[in-house]
Amino acid sequence: MNLWERMVVCGLISGYNVLGAVPGPANLPNVPTKRLRVQGFIVRDYAPRFPEAAAQSEQWLKDGNLKCRIDLVEGLRSAPTALNKLFDGANIGKLMVKVSEESS
Repeated sequence: MNLWERMVVCGLISGYNVLGAVPGPANLPNVPTKRLRVQGFIVRDYAPRFPEAAAQSEQWLKDGNLKCRIDLVEGLRSAPTALNKLFDGANIGKLMVKVSEESS
């Protein structure tokens, strides 16, 4: 990272079930020498801005600047495997389980 950079940290789900040492930065001495700022946050910190984010996201989708990826798993019997994908990082995008051909 460059001098005076900011690093934001949100979400640590990939490390929830790690049995050994949790992977992480091995170069923490760079934080003071490069005057870095590390700050954690969670999404609900910005709840008052959700409507603004929804409007902006919708516009980005319409413009093609934001792509929606879907990881579709077929069948209810595959649901446990799909759930595990959430914890091992195997899915990319929105994870969905298709249980029928019917639509609501």
